[in-house]
Amino acid sequence: MCVRHGRLQHEHDHAYLTQQLDLPLVEASNLITNFTGTADSFAGRLWTIAAGGVLSQLGMLGLVVSALVPTLCPAPCGAAATAS
Repeated sequence: MCVRHGRLQHEHDHAYLTQQLDLPLVEASNLITNFTGTADSFAGRLWTIAAGGVLSQLGMLGLVVSALVPTLCPAPCGAAATAS
């Protein structure tokens, strides 16, 4: 169950990083891998899942806040090119 939830979360993270924050796919993948790949071997599976659950909830809270406050949303891709 946790592995299935983790895989689904990675897909959502990729979509958010590439579509909302305009990161390239390779950079987004490296960012996610750096946070998840090394945690298992360093802290152990139980603590990684426990900390991941807490951090996931904090991340979701951050996403909700950034969606509700318009000034926290990045500018659309076309707006940045026309502003300069």
